[in-house]
Amino acid sequence: MRLFSILLFISFSVSLHAQFGIEGDYSQQTINTSVVSKSKVVLEFNNLGMNTTNFLETDQTTAALRYGIFSNTEFRVDMSMINGFLAANRDPSFGPLNVGLKTALLTNNGMGSNLSMLAMLSIPRVGDVALRPRFLQPNLGLAYSIQASPSVRFSANGGVVFRTDELVGSSSNIYYSAMMRAAVTDFLSIFGEFFGNSPEITDLGDTHRYGIQAGIGVYVSENIQLNAAYQHRLVSLEGSTNETTADYVRFGLAFRL
Repeated sequence: MRLFSILLFISFSVSLHAQFGIEGDYSQQTINTSVVSKSKVVLEFNNLGMNTTNFLETDQTTAALRYGIFSNTEFRVDMSMINGFLAANRDPSFGPLNVGLKTALLTNNGMGSNLSMLAMLSIPRVGDVALRPRFLQPNLGLAYSIQASPSVRFSANGGVVFRTDELVGSSSNIYYSAMMRAAVTDFLSIFGEFFGNSPEITDLGDTHRYGIQAGIGVYVSENIQLNAAYQHRLVSLEGSTNETTADYVRFGLAFRL
């Protein structure tokens, strides 16, 4: 929490005129409004590891491919590998496989607003039983951003996921997030965000998830970005006063071909 507050304060204090380079979508909870340019490819790798006494004992690694099919639309596909997802099974679990599109609905290259739509499907029967959906599982969302200054941008996401996994059956879940990213130099940015969801049906009951994340982005070149972040989550069970917290560290790589 202290790290998050410090980064947030620095973000508000930044007034340097720097430009963001390539930006990945998978190293933060809030996706960007920008889409991959037509005929360009962006590959992303992201690791989210639980910070326990056995450092990174439980972690999730995601690989993603994004391809610009039109000037305002990208195709995207991703899949994750989770270690330690089930307490009784320490072997890696794979899934789900997600495919879909992100389309820019409103674009303003100046100091204005941007709006994009995300439409994804989780593919059934691909991946491990605990993670894969029984039927096509839609994820529909909107991403909004506004450039507050040449170096500071605010973003927000909102959407709904229709779940149909093997463990808990069918349910719907509304998610939301908000993020601020600020350029410190031409090759370094910092960001802070919060995120959450409506009650989600799980094998434990109806749960709420909330969290904050703060981190840095390093632009090695206009085609390569590295990210590192700290994430703190709170999970509460509907009808219970008990709350569970978890801390994570996150590392990401995005590069454009």
